[in-house]
Amino acid sequence: MRRLACFPLVVLLGLAACGGGKTKTTEPTAAGSTYAIVPDSEVTAGLAKIKSLAAATPIDVDAIYAQWFTFEGTARARDKTRYLDLEDALANVKTKKDAPSVAALDKRIDAYITAHPGDGSEPPLTTAALKVKHTVAVRLDDYEFTLPSRIEAGVTRFELTNRSKHQVKHEFVVFRTALGPRALPVDAKGKIDEKGAGVEHITELGDLAPGATGELVADLPAGSYVFACNIDDHYKRGMSIAIKVV
Repeated sequence: MRRLACFPLVVLLGLAACGGGKTKTTEPTAAGSTYAIVPDSEVTAGLAKIKSLAAATPIDVDAIYAQWFTFEGTARARDKTRYLDLEDALANVKTKKDAPSVAALDKRIDAYITAHPGDGSEPPLTTAALKVKHTVAVRLDDYEFTLPSRIEAGVTRFELTNRSKHQVKHEFVVFRTALGPRALPVDAKGKIDEKGAGVEHITELGDLAPGATGELVADLPAGSYVFACNIDDHYKRGMSIAIKVV
């Protein structure tokens, strides 16, 4: 097992109530993982609801993300680029909670809905089941991952447990990249640029509460990967690990 060095304590506020629970995600085979697919009309309706929530005063970030999590897998499967744009805009609203960040989110939402109006004009997404080849346990601590540094290629079920002792939420983001775990492209705040040069965002399980468990299934070909947490300053604190898929 490989374990990253522990970094100094920080107490961060999560997006939803902390506590136990099981989170399962499924995504279409075409996207490389398995995430629950909802009708495109539900995505457009959900995005419209997020616009309404973001326009409220004060901004209820918990409610925005609760809505987002109901359809984010479908948005990712339908349009990876615009999905990542929405993720960036949501993160800015979470951090800044100001009019410019809300306006930028509205613009991203409008762009997605223009491209994918949810009126049945696009072929439906399917949820072909993936046959899991093996399972890998992943422990998320503050601020480190514990898991094998080499895993087998193929359909892998990651069983995640957030063992944070300081009530810190974490996420599990899978990048395919030849870059080192501390050399990923970052934005001005030091967060990973998930659309940056040299990285391919594969899939993720977001906002896992302290004490909670979750599952993520991904079909990973052989190659070099980095698994990271990209919440707030967690990447800057060292929460990333290089993984060889063989």
